Amino acid sequence: MEDCVNNIKAVGLKCTGCRACEKICPKNAIHFEENAEGFLYPSVDPNCCVNCGLCLKKCPANNDIKKPEEQSYFSFTTNDKERLRNSASGGFVSHISKQVIEEGGAVCGCVFDEQLKAVHAFTN
Repeated sequence: MEDCVNNIKAVGLKCTGCRACEKICPKNAIHFEENAEGFLYPSVDPNCCVNCGLCLKKCPANNDIKKPEEQSYFSFTTNDKERLRNSASGGFVSHISKQVIEEGGAVCGCVFDEQLKAVHAFTN
């Protein structure tokens, strides 16, 4: 059988080496080989390829990424200058946690213990 025309070889140098084509191939006809510069590129076994085109449909380099027409973004920064100075994310978690505790709720999170091991914590 000669080379299939409906396979990942059509992507050529646009390939990013993500290996999605290799994973989706129902015949295991695709494997990756390193080029002289160390980049991985797909190689197709023409004796196994059934020309199904699944590899091309799965390939992100072969398909346009569809973005929503309009995207919404939300942000929060506390007005508490001390909380903001000690925060890595604008102070949202500490601000909302304080509110929850003041209203009788409890907060769960992840903290470091004395050995700098991450552990889950619960406080009210």
